[in-house]
Amino acid sequence: MVPEKYVRMIQEMYRNAVTRVRSSVGETDGFKVKVGQHQGSALNSFIFNIVMDVVTRNVRETVSLSIFIYKGSIKMDRDELKRVQKFKYLGSIVDASGNMDEVKHRVQTGWNKWRSSSGVFCDKKVPL
Repeated sequence: MVPEKYVRMIQEMYRNAVTRVRSSVGETDGFKVKVGQHQGSALNSFIFNIVMDVVTRNVRETVSLSIFIYKGSIKMDRDELKRVQKFKYLGSIVDASGNMDEVKHRVQTGWNKWRSSSGVFCDKKVPL
């Protein structure tokens, strides 16, 4: 259950909320928003975090993880983990010695994305 003080605080922030719609033909007059969230609102990530905190609370309290390291092998609960030379952790590549070659990886990823989309940019059949 989401704490009542958070619910009341968010309700107060949205009380008497007015918004407008902007398009290529102009902007509408202001109108009241009675349901939903404002697109692009700074509250969106806050509300998401509150909800996820409540949803995962039970999982976070009940999960217990056992990690055993013995003679170079690593076991998590009963499963032995495979030894690798590189792995990805929070978006960064970590090698066996613990080095993170993040910059090289990100530059390479950027080039790969450019190569995959450059055909679209140079295609005369695709309007820009």
